[in-house]
Amino acid sequence: MKKSYVFNFLLFLFVTISLHGFSQTTLTFSSGSWTPYAPSASTGLDNAVVNGTAASIADGAIINSLTINDSKALLLTNEDVTINNDLSLSKSSRLIITGTGSVTVGGNSNINVQGKTNSGSYNIWSSPFVSGVDLYSSFSGVQSNPCDGWTFNASTQAFLYDYNEGFSTSCQGNSVTFSSGDLITDGTADGEMDLGRGYFLPGFSGGLVNLSQSTQFNNGTINIPIYGSSIAVAGGNDWNLIGNPYPSPINAGSVITTNSGLNVNAIYLYNGTNGNYITLSSASSYGIAPGQGFFIEAPTTTNGYIGDFQFLN
Repeated sequence: MKKSYVFNFLLFLFVTISLHGFSQTTLTFSSGSWTPYAPSASTGLDNAVVNGTAASIADGAIINSLTINDSKALLLTNEDVTINNDLSLSKSSRLIITGTGSVTVGGNSNINVQGKTNSGSYNIWSSPFVSGVDLYSSFSGVQSNPCDGWTFNASTQAFLYDYNEGFSTSCQGNSVTFSSGDLITDGTADGEMDLGRGYFLPGFSGGLVNLSQSTQFNNGTINIPIYGSSIAVAGGNDWNLIGNPYPSPINAGSVITTNSGLNVNAIYLYNGTNGNYITLSSASSYGIAPGQGFFIEAPTTTNGYIGDFQFLN
């Protein structure tokens, strides 16, 4: 009888732990608070969903996964958060990290970015990841015609490609092999999106791109090399094509002010619908979206590298 009692007690204990001690809960932020409870150092099995515009998470919190829904936002100010599995940002959602805040992701980091839906219109894309976004496989517009996947070589003021030398593919039914003369020289031509570089890519049906990497989102201060050139093109001769390197919007006016030492006085956003550019000054409060690229002009008499364009989180 004693053995039976012990066995039943252990069975009860096992079932109790299975149902409660190792259960997974979805923690939802909405209307200013978390339900049923907030993420903490003991919520590593729980999934978190942000359905509000000003969510916060305590320093040292651990969660299983985190999803920030459309047009919602998580703000981390000096808080360090660990996500054991995946972090997912929906269209127009924001992950805003300031101070010494950080997010460590054990699985994949995912972000949805919205572009033009017409193949005759172009988007300028940039990558919010530390590394790893493949131009050929990540964008269906480039997949259909890799010869339409341009970036800008500032040192020669020319539109060129960022593929590996010798990369062979088909462009609208024609076989193409990219040689050194087709490729950028003021960066690494390797088929991956460079940190802080902008890329002209055609629109495509739906226009929504999901970028997913096992690397982290960019955070902290980021410096992008800027080049001057004596080669004149339309409107000037010191154009650089760069882009927002973060998974949250950045303020255009603040970006310009931060880089006044490079004589940058405007940001030029491409309007793919009509092929024109929208000019933003240092007085602009426009939010440059995650994954959005843009032109700057850094007037100089120097050919080649002239300094770093600085992004601050």
